[in-house]
Formats: sequence, structure tokens, C-alpha cells
Amino acid sequence: MFSVPQTLQNVLKELLIQLQDRHYRVFYTHWVDTAILRLAILASSDLQDEEFAPVYLVMRFLRQRRPAVLSLLLRAMMTLSQRGEMARKMEVMLPDLMWVLQYGNKAIKMKALVIFRNVMAQLEREKASPIAVRLAEFLLPFFDDELSQLRKISISLFRDLMKMVVGNDKRKMKNMVRLGLLPLFFRMSDQVQSVAKVQI
Repeated sequence: MFSVPQTLQNVLKELLIQLQDRHYRVFYTHWVDTAILRLAILASSDLQDEEFAPVYLVMRFLRQRRPAVLSLLLRAMMTLSQRGEMARKMEVMLPDLMWVLQYGNKAIKMKALVIFRNVMAQLEREKASPIAVRLAEFLLPFFDDELSQLRKISISLFRDLMKMVVGNDKRKMKNMVRLGLLPLFFRMSDQVQSVAKVQI
């Protein structure tokens, strides 16, 4: 279910209907503490991008500190973010995804980076540009991570971010690139071929 966007979206939307039928003021009940309700709200196609933002900002469910629950949320978000309309809703979550990059474990960071990649690809360059500069700074430490998959996705995402910057952000991004040149040079001879082949 988690791997098929349309199936996951339909299941979550139906679940949201059931929860709302069962509890009149659903946002003020104990269901607000469950990951499923929050995913269902995100998957609801009736909730437009601009309407989803205030709902999320009240809930801030990516600040969940239980790794198992956060991992579940991110896994579903990875699938949902494959659909353009879902990915655009997730723009409001990006600051909290950066928080996840700071405090999550490696598996959680990997999921967050996949979501970043999917969401950023759906944003107009004017919106993506300042986010790209901030995100690039978070990626630099991952270039030397012991986990090869984390090295690979961070370098690949960094490359994509460089293409998104416009205007004054280009100068800031150049500074990020300078900071990353040395570790990237060493990664060209990475023992893991898939990492070594990633081109900036």
C-alpha cells in the first residue's frame, strides 16, 4: 500500500471520511495524536494547498520524536510526494524536514531527502531558490557519511539544487559549492561506484 501513490491516497482519503463520521470535532479528539489521521488529511484532495498549510502548522506532525512513528509518516510521504499535487502541499513542511535532517537517524534522514527531492522538483524556481540554498548547507556533512546511500542521495540532490537557484541566491550557492568541493573531489574515488559516479 505504501509504495503505490494512488492506492495509498485512496485508502487514506476513505479513512479520513470514516474518522470524521465517527468523531464530530475530529481535530480536537485523541485522534489528533495518531499518524494515520495526519496522513489522511494530507492525502485529501479536497484540501487545497493553501488550506493545508494552516492545518499542518497547527499540527506540526513532523516534530514527532518517536522514530518509529516518524519513519512511518515519512515513508507514506515519500509515496504521496510522487504525485505533483501532493508534493506541492508539502512545501509548508520543508522547514520541519530540515529539522528532521538535524535530529533524525540515518534511515529517517534518507527518507526526508527523498521527499525533499520530490517536493523541490515541483516548485517554481523563485520559490525553490532560497530553500535550495538553506538545504545545501544541511547536505554538506552527508558527503562524508559512512552510509554510502546517504552520500549518494545527498550529492545527487546537491547537484539538483545548484540548478534551482536564481538571482542573489546564486552567490550564496557558490559559497556552498566552494565548501563542498574538497569532499566532492575525494568522493570521485569513492569505493562505492554508485557514489563515485554521481556528477556535480
